[in-house]
Formats: sequence, structure tokens, C-alpha cells
Amino acid sequence: MREPKARAYVVLSKINEYMKGYKDILDKPRRKYMRDMILGSIRSHSLILSQIGQKVQQITDKCANSHQTEKRLSYNLNSKKWSIMEMRNKYYQSMLKYVTDDTLVILDLSDIQKPYGRKLPGLKDVWDGSKGSTGLGYHLVSGLLRLNKRMILPLWLDSFSTDEVGFMSQNAEILDVVMSIFSVTDYRGILVYDSYLDIGHIFADLLDMHIRFVIRLKGNRLLNFQTEEGIVKAIVDDRMKEQKLRYSSRIPVKRPRLEGKKHWKLSYDYYPVTLPDRGDDQLYLVVARREGKSEPIYLLTDITITCAKDALRWVKGYFSRWGIEDTFRFWKQRFGLEDIRTTDIDNFKKLLWIAVVAFAFMTIHLLTDLKLRRELISLTHRPRLAKDVAFLYYRLQKGVDKLFEVFSPDLLETSRST
Repeated sequence: MREPKARAYVVLSKINEYMKGYKDILDKPRRKYMRDMILGSIRSHSLILSQIGQKVQQITDKCANSHQTEKRLSYNLNSKKWSIMEMRNKYYQSMLKYVTDDTLVILDLSDIQKPYGRKLPGLKDVWDGSKGSTGLGYHLVSGLLRLNKRMILPLWLDSFSTDEVGFMSQNAEILDVVMSIFSVTDYRGILVYDSYLDIGHIFADLLDMHIRFVIRLKGNRLLNFQTEEGIVKAIVDDRMKEQKLRYSSRIPVKRPRLEGKKHWKLSYDYYPVTLPDRGDDQLYLVVARREGKSEPIYLLTDITITCAKDALRWVKGYFSRWGIEDTFRFWKQRFGLEDIRTTDIDNFKKLLWIAVVAFAFMTIHLLTDLKLRRELISLTHRPRLAKDVAFLYYRLQKGVDKLFEVFSPDLLETSRST
């Protein structure tokens, strides 16, 4: 195993290499700023500039003290020489190589409460499910690529408020994100979403734009079922009460220690259907019921399903959507989204974007480098093989922080020369 200094060199060089991909839109001071923000936010578990400054002081920063470092970070955050839009477009170009026709593009909603951010514009009451209460804050819309069981690439993290100028509806905000992402991917990928998008005109928009989707339905959705007797128009819940699911499978339990089970029994089936006002568009309804759950899950997709294996694939694809909750939790806990302290909404959105860039760096350069990944995990209190850890990002972040605790000033010259 390499010495801590050598591992620190590797991580620093990877951050510098990562930021060189933005040299067309970011000048050298802004690339150094983004480098410091990536390293500092990962180490400090925060997006507060004072805390980030303390973590990069005497490592990648040559200011005399952490106060001057904070002032430099604040100046660059307010700088008009870089924008989220330019960085997002460049970032998408680098993500295209990961997107295939069958890549899952998962979107979801969340929120952050800002109980002490009274001067932030457009604060509205939002519901915090973890606390079971409402409070002032913003809605968040997030998008990510689920490439495999472990590899997650974030695409979008942005806030919106029902009070902001130009706001029309929550669904309009989501559809804008969908259009922004799929226009860049040349409409490759498959949109996976929860029942928030179970709205007639949303399905029509997706079909018109030729965006493939797997969306969870509410039980009161009216569909045209194609049977041997002909077309039967029925409410999904009413129709499924009469149907017996023909297929079964076992799916692994996400946390096997809970209830002592390693697998759940899943019953499922699929049916050709159409929407009442879109009779020419062939769709499929996938119904799944998990062992111990009385209510089934209904999924509507425009992807052709010819056998039980196809149906099971998209049931598992939808279940992978729940992984976005782990990502939200990680962002909130380990990047301190709810603790961001700024009175400028543009800076607030910039800091959210920095959380996306930092997360992407951890995926592309730390998670995929097996040797470095194991070395970072070995620095945590409970070293285990990577395959035994469910959500590796917590361990990677802790490993980076532990690594740079022994970072010595003689590495400064290498960092400055890049």
C-alpha cells in the first residue's frame, strides 16, 4: 500500500486532471477555485466557505490564514467569469459517453429547509418527511444516471420556489429539467420517475418528444386494456382486483440485516394498454406486488414488453430509483445543503452545482479506481472490502478527509504548479 503522501499526490493530481476538462470555459484562477471547493467540500462535509477554507488552508491554498482563504473563495463565488449554465453544458458533454439507449435517467423531488435564512428570496413552506414537519425552504429537483449497482453520476441538482418569477407549476419545472437533459443526450436513455408525473398531458408531452419512460401510476388512472375480447376501458385498481399475477421472482433485500431476510418474493405481470386519448400509442402496464405489501406497484412504459423477463427488468429498474434517496441523503448530510449560508439565490444555486461536481469527481476518479478506492476505505475506522459496503460514498469521503490530515506543506509546490 502506498504511503499517505503518495496517495495524497494521487488525489490532488486527479482533482487537477478533472478540472482541466473545463479549461475552455474556466480560466486558471477559476479552475483553482473549483479545485479548492471540491477538496474542501469533501473534507469539511459542508458548503460553508469558512469551513472549506480551513480544510484547504496550507494544502492547495497559499493565503496567509484561513480568513484570507475565505475571502478569496467568496470573491470567486461572486465572480461573473463563470456560470452554472456553461459548466453544466461542458459537464453534459463529458457525461455523454456514459449514456446509452438503455441507461436509466432517474429524476426525483426533495426539499431543504432554511429556518434561519429569512433574507433568502422566495422561501415557502415545504414538507420535511424525515422530521415530519413543515418549514421555510425550497423544493429540489435532482437527476442522476444509474449506471450500475454502485456507480451513480449526478446530472442535475437545482432549487425552485413557488414564489419565484416565472414559476408555473411543479410539473412544469420537472418537465423543463427532462427536456434539458434529454435534448443534450440526443434523447438517449430512459426516464424513471415516481407517480408525481402521472398526469395525462405529461404522458402526451413525453410521447410527442419520443422520450422513453417508466413512470409509476396511481391506482385511479383510467386505461384502455387490450384483451382477447377487445378493448376494455377500466380504472387500474378495479381491473387488477380481478387479475392474478402470473409470474414470480426473488429480489435481494437492500439491507439484509433487517427482518433477517436476504430476498423478497415478487409477483408481477404485464398488460398491453393505451391511454384513452392516445389510442395509437402502444403502452404497457407492469404490475408488481412485493411479499408483505398489500398494495401493488403500477408502472406505465412505452418500451415494448414481449415476455416476463422484460417486465421484471423494468420493475427492477424502477426499484433502482429508490437509490436516489441515498444520494439525496448523502448530499444533505455530507455536503450540508441545508446549512448553506448566503443571501444571494444565484450563489445558492452555484453551491448546489458545486455539490454535483464534487459528487461526480468522487464517482469518476475515486469510485472507479479500484486500488485508490480500497486505500481510501482502509483509512476509515472499520476497513472492509469495497464489495461489502452498500453506499461507498460515505467511506470515500471519510477516507479523503483522513488522508489529508497528514498532508504536509511540501506538497504545496506540486499543487501550485498545476
